[in-house]
Amino acid sequence: MKFKSSKLCSQGFTLIETLVVLVVASIIMIFIISAFESESQSHIMQQEIVFMQQNLRGAIYHMGREIRMAGYNPTESSDAGIMDAGPSKLRFSMDTKDGEDNNDNGRVDESGEGIGDGTIDDNERVAFGFSTANDEDEDGIADAGIAPLGRALDSGGGFQRIAVNLHAVGLAYAYDADLDGSLDLSPNGHVIWAIDTNDDGGLDRGLDTNDDGAINLADSSDGETLDGVSLGPITVSRIRAVKIWLLARSERFFPTYNETTRYVVGNKVITPSRNHKHMLVSEVVQCRNAGL
Repeated sequence: MKFKSSKLCSQGFTLIETLVVLVVASIIMIFIISAFESESQSHIMQQEIVFMQQNLRGAIYHMGREIRMAGYNPTESSDAGIMDAGPSKLRFSMDTKDGEDNNDNGRVDESGEGIGDGTIDDNERVAFGFSTANDEDEDGIADAGIAPLGRALDSGGGFQRIAVNLHAVGLAYAYDADLDGSLDLSPNGHVIWAIDTNDDGGLDRGLDTNDDGAINLADSSDGETLDGVSLGPITVSRIRAVKIWLLARSERFFPTYNETTRYVVGNKVITPSRNHKHMLVSEVVQCRNAGL
């Protein structure tokens, strides 16, 4: 008995059928690769976010801890206090060392008196901000896009980094101009946050131009800066609180990410790079030793 092969089996796949299979397979592979790349980018971005959070949290903690000590003067014979209050750089002093030049961080002796030698040494004058090398025009925005946030002592060594990948730094100050023990308030009853715009050692502009209790884009007339409302001027010795803004930027570039948020950082409006992830933190630090 003889069997005849079917015509279909002898012909196999046609060229069109083969092309269709290849196209479908290619589409499936593209979908798989795209899904993998998207998931990979999402994972990397989450890692960047966690790093930025930890980085910013550490910086705020470090700055806050020392700024609270600004003006610490246990012997009442030193001239400790705020020295320079810029919109992106702060410098202050505190008498926290004894006669042997040991850092006692506010300890007290057996009589209950604070330890200090009554003299402000170079290593008791502290500054926070970007170094001049990273922010040549001192506008509080890193010249290269990101830079370390630094801490410097008058004793030398330059700015030592306390955080990395900062894009912008902003500072503003609340004050007690009449020394009545309370922060000065605006006509609407909000704390006045001021800056020194002409670098003459006095706070001269309040940032909350519409007096709604918030410092945001609504306070900018040109969408680029916050000019503020005219004040005093108020001497920096009247400062009693510091408001800190820190804007971090991811080190990695994300081609498919589109950053659309505009950030207010002190007296600056930041339009960030759209392919980098950013994170902003803000904190108010009471200068509890100032004015005592």
